[in-house]
Amino acid sequence: ATAMLVVVIALCILDFVLLDRSFEEFELMKEMIDMIMNLTGTEKTELYFGFLSAGCELLYTLLSVVAMAYFSITLTATTFQNKKYKGILSFCVFVIVIVCSNLLITQVEKMVGIYDLVVTTQSELFIAMIPRMIIDCIIVVVAFILSSKLLEKKVSL
Repeated sequence: ATAMLVVVIALCILDFVLLDRSFEEFELMKEMIDMIMNLTGTEKTELYFGFLSAGCELLYTLLSVVAMAYFSITLTATTFQNKKYKGILSFCVFVIVIVCSNLLITQVEKMVGIYDLVVTTQSELFIAMIPRMIIDCIIVVVAFILSSKLLEKKVSL
């Protein structure tokens, strides 16, 4: 995941460099962003940190959805071998697993008191997201472990 994040960041930087060199309008957009940041009192480090935290959230959410889908497919393939509606059942299991994991994460966030925090900066938002990311990573690991245990039955997906 870290290597993927580095590649994504490098591609984003390369993309912005190419935009800057190719289009004059990009310079005007940078000036407009600077003016908005000056009016709102936002620092560039907060803006960069916001992009970084959004990128991290995107990556771990994508990994979580892939792990849940893989687990759902594996579960239905091992449980309902040679059944006619295995694909529809797999989708239903996927929706149930996603809903249950989000309910679990929400309950843990309520216990920790995340919803009582007043977030004013991007760094505070990122810190408030840490419990969700930790729980999501645990769920991903558990989903992969359960999938590997189910696949020991030598089921072809």
